[in-house]
Amino acid sequence: MSPTPGSTNSWLSAATSASPPRRSQPDRGTSTPTELRDALREQAGPGWHLLADSDEFHTFPAPLAEVTVTAEKSGRQVVGGLMLDRVAADGRLADWRPEAGLDRAFPLGGHLTHRLLHGDPRKIVLARSGVPVASGNHRAHGHRPDSDTLACVHHFKWRMGVLDDLRRRVERFTAGEWAEHTPAVREEAGRLLDHVDRHQGRINVADPRLSFRRVTLGRMPAGWAPEARTIATRWHLQAASSHR
Repeated sequence: MSPTPGSTNSWLSAATSASPPRRSQPDRGTSTPTELRDALREQAGPGWHLLADSDEFHTFPAPLAEVTVTAEKSGRQVVGGLMLDRVAADGRLADWRPEAGLDRAFPLGGHLTHRLLHGDPRKIVLARSGVPVASGNHRAHGHRPDSDTLACVHHFKWRMGVLDDLRRRVERFTAGEWAEHTPAVREEAGRLLDHVDRHQGRINVADPRLSFRRVTLGRMPAGWAPEARTIATRWHLQAASSHR
């Protein structure tokens, strides 16, 4: 059965499609998320690889087989996505119960990472096996995804327990206990902590800058293509300018 547009089951059903992205279990002995990902990719072998963090679900504008064929026809070896941060309706950092479902627990989607944390929301969601992908799946050097067909990367990070993790990151990076390759992770964590401190422990979902609205995993958000293209293009131009 071919995967359907927007279906979260497309992750799994794509394994039986004509040109499947591949998934396998990582070697838990490797020590970093990037090493785990690369070990998984090595095990998967040649073909398209679907890349997702453990707190991400992807909604594509078309079935995965169609997405990869379109990329191949245009000479691209990667497919891109853009993060949409999912939060509870009242901005609380809520718990999640499997029987309730993610859409019900975190019905709002907005641009928290991009507009508040100033973090790069661009993601590589599919890559050919020979294409190296940077840590965090944000970039693939020498490869630019088609900005007109970006997947929606639903980001379910903002839930109960995340504040303790962010505080630990800030403390350990600041104290030098953890090696810091870039201050971006610590700075983004600090911005989120400052924000929730100013809003009684919640994310301010009423802030128009963040563009929170009701979304679902079952279909692409309304107006997603031009919205995602604008944001991704801005980040690409910013990155190009910083490397001059």
